[in-house]
Amino acid sequence: MATQHDAISAWNQLDDGQQKAVIKKLWLAGGGKKGGMEAFWAILRGELRVDLTDVSVKLIDATVRAIPPAKFGYGVTDANTSFSWTKPTLDLRAIYDAYRAIIPAELSIVTFEEFVGEYQAIMGQIEANRQVANAKNGLCLPVIMPKHDIDDYGQVLEDLYLKMVEAAYKKAFSNRTFENCRRGELTGQVQVVPETRHDRLLSLMCERSVVGVYNPIFQGFGLEADRAIMKLFPDNWLLAGPIDTAMAIVGHSATLASDFNTPALDCAAVQWQDPEVSLCFIPDDSRLFFDDRSLRASECFSGGVLVLRQP
Repeated sequence: MATQHDAISAWNQLDDGQQKAVIKKLWLAGGGKKGGMEAFWAILRGELRVDLTDVSVKLIDATVRAIPPAKFGYGVTDANTSFSWTKPTLDLRAIYDAYRAIIPAELSIVTFEEFVGEYQAIMGQIEANRQVANAKNGLCLPVIMPKHDIDDYGQVLEDLYLKMVEAAYKKAFSNRTFENCRRGELTGQVQVVPETRHDRLLSLMCERSVVGVYNPIFQGFGLEADRAIMKLFPDNWLLAGPIDTAMAIVGHSATLASDFNTPALDCAAVQWQDPEVSLCFIPDDSRLFFDDRSLRASECFSGGVLVLRQP
């Protein structure tokens, strides 16, 4: 717990401009030109008390759903709570081993120690940020992305990522099937939407294996709403596309693809063939589908974010 000495030490570390800014805030709180100085001296004499109020703008509510701003102008509908996820107990060793078993051996990934360290660092940053701290109560699923170049998004998606989804899904549910409804229609047809920050993930993956935390926080949001609201979130929050959503399913099939009443997962960071069309994963009781979808809001669909560690 911080002491008075810690507070004095922190004050002494502020530059002149920062100290003046603190004094100005006290002056304004006391009434500015109408009583600000009187209030300032009254605080020093112990006649007035300073009470702190959290005025940060919350971006995620208590249900771990993004909060659309007032007069947003994009399609958002209420989430259908009949479609939901069950938050799992995370066994990081088992999750890491599951990724290593599914990701082809020729693709490098982080070590287990790096995986744990990155996940813990990201969760610490989420909890420390008042705007997004509610996210810690959501799924917060650790995800590993392998290191490799992605030249043609659609081709890599079909030839690598959807095959990994199929393998992981069948391992979790041996009596079920995975159906790629867009088989043969992805190469050269998938483009990243610029304002989604998804391109940052692709750039990082060219350099190294990436660890992120996946959270589907946009249930009921249209895909244009997913994209538009991202500018309000911290820079290390990226809108999820097909490959990071696929890897979230690879590591967490039992959670994200459980049954019919599990929300479908939008891949809002990309468009497919046309600016008005994107892609999604749709769970069912006996199958998991990968298909296209329009941009409209749906109560049982949810886009997601991939949170990276802030340097």
